[in-house]
Amino acid sequence: MIGKHYNSPMISKLLAIITVGLIPFYCVAVLIGVGKFITAFTGIDFTLAVVGFSVVVFATIAYGGMNAVLKNDMVQGIIVIVGSLIVLAITVFSHMQAPGFWEHLASAWTAVPEGDALHKLGFTSFTTWPEFWSRGWLMIITLLVFTIPVGLITLPQLQTRWMLAKDEDSFKTIARWGIIIPGLAIVTFMLAAISANSYTFSTEGVTVAQAAGGTAGIVPYWIKTGFPAWVSSALFVTILAAAFTTLNSLMHLLSTTISNDIISTERPKLKIAYASMIAVILLALWMTVQFNGQMAIIARATALYFGIIGAAMLPLVIGFARGLTNGRHALASFIGGATTSIIWVLFVHFKESKLFTGITYDLGVYNFVEPIVPGLIVSSIILIAATKLRPQK
Repeated sequence: MIGKHYNSPMISKLLAIITVGLIPFYCVAVLIGVGKFITAFTGIDFTLAVVGFSVVVFATIAYGGMNAVLKNDMVQGIIVIVGSLIVLAITVFSHMQAPGFWEHLASAWTAVPEGDALHKLGFTSFTTWPEFWSRGWLMIITLLVFTIPVGLITLPQLQTRWMLAKDEDSFKTIARWGIIIPGLAIVTFMLAAISANSYTFSTEGVTVAQAAGGTAGIVPYWIKTGFPAWVSSALFVTILAAAFTTLNSLMHLLSTTISNDIISTERPKLKIAYASMIAVILLALWMTVQFNGQMAIIARATALYFGIIGAAMLPLVIGFARGLTNGRHALASFIGGATTSIIWVLFVHFKESKLFTGITYDLGVYNFVEPIVPGLIVSSIILIAATKLRPQK
């Protein structure tokens, strides 16, 4: 849609290539999350859980195509809404009303060892922000204020719906639900995480991350221990539904992107779509096993996908809304934003640079700024400068 608006096939091609390159990382985030969850609730081996889940998702798409994706998302979207409302209700009206809730949340900080990474990042408690302009402050602000909100324009569930919008009215309906469901999920899990720390400290004397054995295990541990058995079972289904709807949209987005936007051929596109899905599933499964156990890998893999595409696309989306149509300006902005974000990931960001290249240029606290921020700055400056210097006729 962006490529057509700016009459730039190159933007479409580059966006397709970047999307396909980053989809495996988003798949890793989904698979590790759901794999941990299935293992915690059923005792099934982690690798077997992620392989089995991937096969089921692939089978539904291979059998029903886009119709299967839409039908699955309709049913699972309802499940996610209902499940989120259950968690929200119990969290707000039960957990957060427990005697000493805020006292326990504040006291939970005492269970964090003095040399823990949270202290080194500048965090001071679970009820206040980190020290201003510390590494932790920059990490949280750039993640919550920029990466997640901006990155939502790259959600695979939304992208599959943009392709189906028949007119302006249907587009508005799609956008409305695209805001409600992610917003509800984000608010629910943030409140649930706060409650988890308070509850776990009051019952076990440790933080929920310590009790769960790491950040990746927080959600399954909390749902299993902090809610009645029948609610835990319902939430287990909710989490599976959320993971299913994300993964099947990712796989469909991947297959259509490769078969329609990257490979121009008259051969049957269905074979290309299936082959590309299988290849990325195998790559994602391998990456899932390799990255499992890395600190905060779910959040990092998601932020990687959101950050790079969001930084490259947001100025173009705003320009689209304002009626800008110059393809050269848009292409320069897109390349500048994407390139800056990728360089930041490979050589500057504190975790990813160590993981991918082993080279980290020391910028002090700014090594903890998410890649979307420098990418957005560069892409915005390029588009604004190009538009001002060579305005459209």
